[in-house]
Amino acid sequence: MASRLFHPRMMAALEPNFLPQLCTIQSSTEVQDAAGQPQDSWADAPGLVGLPCRVGGISGGERRTVSQKYLDATHQILISGHYPAIVEKQRAVVDGQVYDILLPVPTAEQAVTKLIVRLVR
Repeated sequence: MASRLFHPRMMAALEPNFLPQLCTIQSSTEVQDAAGQPQDSWADAPGLVGLPCRVGGISGGERRTVSQKYLDATHQILISGHYPAIVEKQRAVVDGQVYDILLPVPTAEQAVTKLIVRLVR
């Protein structure tokens, strides 16, 4: 039997110090403003509110498409737990700061989810 890198009991013991922040994932719906222009309206995603996390810097931040590559990632967010429902069209809010999700990366152990994000200024 293969051993896990992150055991659930170990993660629970580490959370208060290793993951001291709380993250809320938000989803967008398009609405029209008073002038009839499309505008995003953000709301908390059900089941993705107050998740223990840690925001950290990122090295590199290179992003590639079929025809180009560019740098735009500014941070990474490590979230306790496996959240395959988190997608690139969403955003993360940690301590009142908003981050666009560029790439969600679940781990093989399903103990943590890493988000590659861009700080929204």
